[in-house]
Amino acid sequence: LSMKALRRGAKGMRLARMPDAEREGIEPVVLAVYDDSLRALESMGAEIVEVALPHRFVEFAEMTGALIAMDGYPYLGHLVEDPSSPIDEEVRKRFKPAATKSSTDYLVLLQKRERMRRAMEAALAGVDALLTPTVPTTAIPVADVATTSIVPAHFTRVVNMLGGCALAVPNGLSSSGLPTSLHIVCGPGEEETA
Repeated sequence: LSMKALRRGAKGMRLARMPDAEREGIEPVVLAVYDDSLRALESMGAEIVEVALPHRFVEFAEMTGALIAMDGYPYLGHLVEDPSSPIDEEVRKRFKPAATKSSTDYLVLLQKRERMRRAMEAALAGVDALLTPTVPTTAIPVADVATTSIVPAHFTRVVNMLGGCALAVPNGLSSSGLPTSLHIVCGPGEEETA
């Protein structure tokens, strides 16, 4: 979002809510604060709209994981393949599949990423931003980060994959005082300054 747009405030902005199908697996408190944020923005004059996204957020997370593994394996493969190396087993599991991938597999993945990028840009044309929670939970113990079914980067991977810009804005606290935040993904064509 441009500084000029931010100074204008929410009035007149078209903001896309995340699709209902993406609400599954998100902690109730995170959803409640997210919904409160949408109502607050609407009360400030923003138009909250539904947008049909061509891909699920999990698809972007899977794509990112595959690309990270394929990009990193040439540098880390010797450590991944050595059972005595001091690598966390969760990290080893993420990189190991890249051992059997070819350069053709990698190029096909890059082409798929480009198709996904174009489809998402088309879906978000006409909105100023897409709004999601930043993460699906409040803070969790570090030991649980790699073992949960939805990873903390669930909603932020789309920005990594698209090479776009985003902003995480604190928007509330759980009853135990743990913070939540609103993830604002700039629409296509927006200036990448904030």
